[in-house]
Amino acid sequence: MNILRLIVILSAVLPASAQSIPANARYVMSHFRTLPSGQNDERLFISTSPDALTWTSLTGDAAAWQPPGWAEFFNVVRDPAIIYDNGWYWVAFTSGNYGLHKAFGLVKSQDLINWTYLGNIQIPVAGATDSTLTWNPCWFRDGDGTVHLFISIALQSVSYGPNPHMRTYVTQPTNADWTTWSTPVPLALPGTNTNEFYCWKEGDIYHGIYVDFQSAGSWKHTTSTNLLTGWTAAQHLGFGSKEGGMMLKKPGGGYRFYIEYGNGAQTIGFRWSDCTDALTAFTAETSVTADLAMRNGKMILLPGATTFTAWATEHTPAAPGLLDDPDRDGTPNILEALLAQSPTATQLAPQPITTSGQLALKYKRTNRFTGLTLTAESATTLPNWTPIAPISATLMTDGTELIETRLPAGSSGFLRLRATQTP
Repeated sequence: MNILRLIVILSAVLPASAQSIPANARYVMSHFRTLPSGQNDERLFISTSPDALTWTSLTGDAAAWQPPGWAEFFNVVRDPAIIYDNGWYWVAFTSGNYGLHKAFGLVKSQDLINWTYLGNIQIPVAGATDSTLTWNPCWFRDGDGTVHLFISIALQSVSYGPNPHMRTYVTQPTNADWTTWSTPVPLALPGTNTNEFYCWKEGDIYHGIYVDFQSAGSWKHTTSTNLLTGWTAAQHLGFGSKEGGMMLKKPGGGYRFYIEYGNGAQTIGFRWSDCTDALTAFTAETSVTADLAMRNGKMILLPGATTFTAWATEHTPAAPGLLDDPDRDGTPNILEALLAQSPTATQLAPQPITTSGQLALKYKRTNRFTGLTLTAESATTLPNWTPIAPISATLMTDGTELIETRLPAGSSGFLRLRATQTP
């Protein structure tokens, strides 16, 4: 028998620590910028947004961080990609002389303001020399929690030119402080001259978008059920000679594609365009609103940006308790908050579905609350519950992730969501 349960675990409430980021922020992006004069300011900048459409720099016009001995063009931060893991924000970036070496830069921070430089991480790829180009690192977290870094590497570059030798590789950190890494492995993509690979996962399917230099720098889309191999024939998206591609899923269907126009554009900065589930019929490009001209970077959800108390004060002032249920739909406030549901409009808690013959759940999850956690658990016999990793976590345009989790293949048992409050 397959059974779904929801459970709430409570413990003492302690005040959340003060934060230097806006209370309404849900996204954070690492990026570099272009100055009003048209020159590049190739240092690290960090911006936050409530909706991924309006962005504000955390440090104003000043850089959040720059390499020791920074010099424009010769010792830069370009194409910075951010991820949050084990209490740290990590940013990998194109470093050195526009990436003209066999390494990428890496920094980390716990508050997005104070950064620790871990140095240039060497890439142990056979044939790599000091004339190797190492560009556009991009993070990906798989459903099991493992962290991967995609890197574009051209072993035989000529004057910063990626043609015709640039390929997409993937590597992983092999120690706790991420100073040692696995040997990069090339992805079996449809193209053999690729750049800026951005990956997301929905259920069992990996999705990737990338720049194809064999097709005038156009963006392509491909899918696979294996991260390294089996990538399907590429789907042409267009957007040639543009940079910084990211794809977020829309709750009502379709996707939102983020892109920026790169070097030499008249209007610098990120733009977005909506499209269908089939990644066709793109809408007209619309510029984001930002206080800086944001260049190539990546965004993630901002963890722990607010408290349950602040949420309850805004949404349920008459019934602010964790276990209160003001709309009487059977879902208490703590679950309404973590599931990004309204506490004052009747909404069912996530309902079980069958995927690939197994009991499964699909639900939206927010990580914006300090001290609150939502975990999926499974059991073959009660009461022996154990945490179960999601199959996938897909970044959404409404400040949530779409989670899919299921019982292991060929098994039967129980599945539940556990909402926990911790000190």
